[in-house]
Amino acid sequence: MATTRKITCVTLETKFLAISDKAIADKFGIPPSTLSTWIKNSVKIQAHYRESGVFESTPGLVKVHEGEDADLIWTTHEDITPADLDRTFYHTSIAGNKLLETIFGQILTHNECAGHRCVLLNGTHQTGIRIPSITTADARSKYIIVMMITGQNGDAAIYVYRELYSLL
Repeated sequence: MATTRKITCVTLETKFLAISDKAIADKFGIPPSTLSTWIKNSVKIQAHYRESGVFESTPGLVKVHEGEDADLIWTTHEDITPADLDRTFYHTSIAGNKLLETIFGQILTHNECAGHRCVLLNGTHQTGIRIPSITTADARSKYIIVMMITGQNGDAAIYVYRELYSLL
C-alpha cells in the first residue's frame, strides 16, 4: 500500500524565504525534496517574488462550470484599505479591455461587466472581481489587475466547463 502525504499550498513569500534560510523551511515543515526543487529553481522564484511586488498570491487558473460565479481574488502583503483605493480590472490586455474600476470610491463597470454585472470583492488584504453566471465568452486567457501606486498583475485565467449534449 502506497503512503500519501498531505499536499499544502505555500505562498511565494514562504518559498522565497525558505530558499535563503533552511530554518524557515523546517518551521513550515517543507520536505527536503521540495526544498531542493525550490533551490534548483531559486532564480525563477526570486525573480517572480520581486516582480510580484505587493501581491502575495494571485487567482491563477480558476475553473468553473458554465452558469456558476467566478471569483478572481488577489491577496496582498500590505493592507489595501481604504476600500476606495483606485484599482482597475481588465481582460486579455490593458488596451481597451477594461471590465471594472474604482475611482475615488465609485465603482464603474465597462464592456462585459457593464450594467454592474460584475462585483468588486474587497478586504483588508484581498481584492478581486466576481463575474456572475459565467459563460464561455467570459473564459479569457488573462485577467489583469492594476492598483494605483502598488502595481499590476496578470496571473489570472478562467476555464469554463461546458455540459456536453448528446448528438443522438
